[in-house]
Amino acid sequence: VMVFFLLNAYASLISNMDMEDRVSHLEQRLQLQEDEIQLLKAALADALRRLGYCEENAAVVNERNLSADLSGSNWKKL
Repeated sequence: VMVFFLLNAYASLISNMDMEDRVSHLEQRLQLQEDEIQLLKAALADALRRLGYCEENAAVVNERNLSADLSGSNWKKL
């Protein structure tokens, strides 16, 4: 009976150590995923900022072209 108790206690200890290793591994994975999410958010914010800048530049160019067309000879010929 004592041998069974000792084997059971040892198996429980090994199981607890295994569980702690698993929990530690999952915590590490969670931290890595949280870090990756922060990087993705920063990259998305940068891409949206650049897209907004491109759209603003395109609007300015279109406005300049329209002004040039209205004041240029092409408009007067119509």
